[in-house]
Amino acid sequence: TWEIDDPSIAAISPLGDKCYIVPKVPGQARLIVRHADSTYDKNVLILVGKTQEDIDGLSYLTTTQNVVRMVTGTQQTVSVRLSGTSETSAADYAWTSDNPSVLQIVDNGATAVLSGITAGVARVTVKHASCVYPLDITVIISNTLQDASSNPYITSGQNILTVTKDGASKNLSVTLAG
Repeated sequence: TWEIDDPSIAAISPLGDKCYIVPKVPGQARLIVRHADSTYDKNVLILVGKTQEDIDGLSYLTTTQNVVRMVTGTQQTVSVRLSGTSETSAADYAWTSDNPSVLQIVDNGATAVLSGITAGVARVTVKHASCVYPLDITVIISNTLQDASSNPYITSGQNILTVTKDGASKNLSVTLAG
């Protein structure tokens, strides 16, 4: 299923595994994609501006690592990037896990070291004082890398979609992976 948290910003037209997004007014909204077989929803940030310069001025967090696969007992470093505003102090970032019995986080600003404690799935949420929406990272911890495929998740080629008001609508495709 598809849902947008603020339909005043953009309209959506879901069609199976695709969704068309039509900009309405400048701002930010979250597109939420759900699937019965996925532990977590997929959140896509929708940025709407009258011009590209408007969009460039919106503050948000992004990463290249929206899904992290780990083996129990290992560590992995994950970084996020702040866009639309000047870099600030490390204290402006907050990293949390919804499943601390599975995953430990040691963070320092825009970077954190994740430690897989036991097999399971956790959602890491990264917040920043300048951003309206947090960034979610799905972490799959398995006893072996092959075990990770037993935890399906929703993925897409885009985690942030930018559209300009009066510009063309864009579409987003998703896949159930894992």
